[in-house]
Amino acid sequence: MSVWEYRKFIKRTAPDRQLYLAMSQRIYQVNFDETFQIVVEENQLKLIIVDPDKEVITKSIK
Repeated sequence: MSVWEYRKFIKRTAPDRQLYLAMSQRIYQVNFDETFQIVVEENQLKLIIVDPDKEVITKSIK
């Protein structure tokens, strides 16, 4: 199931919930370039950046 199909499913079954894309801090720092930023903005994705070693959220981008 793609993120877009999942988004549609959540919208129908639990419309009050928000869908977030979580990624590690390392992946975010290395790969978050202009292209990725455009994809995030165009698809209205909300990001949560995490430090998996410390098991904490380091940044939330809405």
